[in-house]
Amino acid sequence: MAYDPTAPTESERSVAYYIVGLGAAANAVLLSAQLVPLSSWIAHGCVLAVAASLLVAILSSRNDDYFRHISFVASRFAMGVIAIWFCLEAIIHAGNGAELVGILAAGGQSGGNPTAGPKDWFASETLAVTVAMAFHIRFFFERYRR
Repeated sequence: MAYDPTAPTESERSVAYYIVGLGAAANAVLLSAQLVPLSSWIAHGCVLAVAASLLVAILSSRNDDYFRHISFVASRFAMGVIAIWFCLEAIIHAGNGAELVGILAAGGQSGGNPTAGPKDWFASETLAVTVAMAFHIRFFFERYRR
């Protein structure tokens, strides 16, 4: 094997895994913030940590093949979560549309659909945190399953 002067050292590789791990922990804090309010500086710090970890994982051209492989697998998993999320959103909003037609047909009487108005479930922040968490879970599943 030829010498590659730009190949990452062992410490550089471990730093990449450490940054992704730190981002996963910050992502767990952000996910819990969907239920429990956080102070703004903690939330912003966690968002920056998650963003940094995703950038390190995705822009991994200097890392080894194994790191790039598990980043690729985790990215595909996260895209699958987005697809499922959008399908659920379409189904729930189609149900709300059917309720709207029923309300109009009934002359303004609402039936009290429990799925009405799930706007917070499909907020962009909730989607971003959930998809990032799916990425981190799959990343570490791939790393430690072998």
